[in-house]
Amino acid sequence: MEAVLKFRKIILGIIVSTLLVPIEAQTSKGDINCEELWDQLSFNSFYRNKEVVSRDSIPSIKVYKEPEFRNESYTENAKKYISYAKMINIKNMAIPNWENLSQEQKETYVSNLKQSFINKADSIQRAETADIIYFTIENNTPDTISIQMQDFTIITILEAKNASGAWQPVEYWSLSDCDHSFFIFKADAYTKNYFARRIIHSGNFHTKGRIATFVYHQIIYSDEFDLTIDECKLNIPQKVLESDYKWLGDVDVLNEYLKGFRNRVYMR
Repeated sequence: MEAVLKFRKIILGIIVSTLLVPIEAQTSKGDINCEELWDQLSFNSFYRNKEVVSRDSIPSIKVYKEPEFRNESYTENAKKYISYAKMINIKNMAIPNWENLSQEQKETYVSNLKQSFINKADSIQRAETADIIYFTIENNTPDTISIQMQDFTIITILEAKNASGAWQPVEYWSLSDCDHSFFIFKADAYTKNYFARRIIHSGNFHTKGRIATFVYHQIIYSDEFDLTIDECKLNIPQKVLESDYKWLGDVDVLNEYLKGFRNRVYMR
């Protein structure tokens, strides 16, 4: 038992020391060219729960930016520090003269240490989800609508306004050639359906962005939001334009492509 406690104390000491390392010092970014920037796909959208909206609403299907739900679930790296906080036990602290402290002093120390782990988890959470934006597909119609999914993610791309104020894609959706990749998510009448995806903010071109989503065989756009991108993202690489498996937001292209696949599962 003493050996186990000693091992736990060593591990805890290592964990505590990591609290002193700033998150910024743990990551670094190198320079990348424009084509590489285009290949940094960020399609990690996912659907969440749903809630009922008013039946008095004017029938419409719309996508709009939601308030942040950042702390609803921690990332894997942040969860580690939540686990560390739960591991702390007042009986096995590797602190000099621990036995000579009063019960109140021990409880205060343990409480502060646990809070430091929680603060570290929150710091990591903010850093790792800084680029995640939440959206809602709101079905105000009396009918169930079909939301196209691929590999359990909602098909979306990011568009931005160029210097002339025209909308254009600044990323592509990589289409699958596998029949089993495509699914339909059924959004019930009068419901909100939440999803989230990563929006990479980089560069020095400040503009407006929006999400294009494929819903009910048509493209539905989100409301506008502030966006910072690298200007080279406004120049679509030739290899993207020539590819048969990259979608840039044209509704006819996507409808035609999906004709070759049978939408196998209706997801709830």
